[in-house]
Amino acid sequence: MRVRRNGGGVVNRRGVAVAVLCLPVLALLAGCDRPRREKPRDRITRLRLLHRVEANFYEVKKDREGKPVLVLDLTVTNNGNESLSEVTMRMHIAAPDGKDRLVMPVTLDVSRIKPGTLEVHPREPGKPPTSVAKPGPPGHLVIGVPGVEIGPGEEIMLEMEGQPSKAEMASYVEYKGIS
Repeated sequence: MRVRRNGGGVVNRRGVAVAVLCLPVLALLAGCDRPRREKPRDRITRLRLLHRVEANFYEVKKDREGKPVLVLDLTVTNNGNESLSEVTMRMHIAAPDGKDRLVMPVTLDVSRIKPGTLEVHPREPGKPPTSVAKPGPPGHLVIGVPGVEIGPGEEIMLEMEGQPSKAEMASYVEYKGIS
């Protein structure tokens, strides 16, 4: 059956119906139903972002040569079910006027922080299986950052970048050895 449209073109309904029905089948055959394969750097970024870091307190001490060392007391939680041995964060020290006086990477040894668990619940009739991620127990870290002093009115902030640049990745220990 042919139908004439106002624009003067002729449309074959059966041909359109076949094309509409074949499009999803072709997409499935092309592999569109499979999830995208995770690249190594994407995996590390995902695992980094599952770490939660809270600062408890800080103090400035002097080393044997009298140089300052910023000592940070941290609580770290791994909300994923996999772990990394080290995680790099960006430390900002803001002057009293709110502008960054110092920004530098700080690497945390999180090898002792236990990861969480992933519980998979069986599927119910007519529903897909579900999974629930439970965070790991909080861990305690004390780190020293040599050569850093905090002045009166200054504040410290630790930041985990969502997607570090390739230049930053090259300097972060967790990305060593991957392209």
